[in-house]
Amino acid sequence: MIALFIGLALAADPLVRPAMPEPGKTECAQAIPLRAGRPPPAELVGPDGLVRCDAIAEPVTRLAYLLAVERHRNAIEEIHALDVRILEGERDWYKAAHLQLADPPWYDRAVTHRWAGRLETLITVSVIVAGGAAVYNWTEG
Repeated sequence: MIALFIGLALAADPLVRPAMPEPGKTECAQAIPLRAGRPPPAELVGPDGLVRCDAIAEPVTRLAYLLAVERHRNAIEEIHALDVRILEGERDWYKAAHLQLADPPWYDRAVTHRWAGRLETLITVSVIVAGGAAVYNWTEG
């Protein structure tokens, strides 16, 4: 399942911010404001009364809305970037904990515990046998 997600993530195109296209031959070179009740600016209309360049009259409220949407997107992007940094920190912590547990020190390994148990058994048996021999020598001997 994880391999599927990784494969899909690697196959997907990364999100790339589009570049600003070059203006066309008949396109206006700059934004020209239009005011209600006023004649259009000279940059937009020539002396013959015809429009000089191609443009779209966009309502101001729609531009304000688009700017608000962009600010909202930037805020969400910052939140997600913070979430990603938090998750990367947690991942690094778990990775370090795993590596620490994966290679325990020599005194905490199973082999060391087995040999320590064998030595304890050998010492215990030796003490019991030596004690029994000493008691036998003192009483019988």
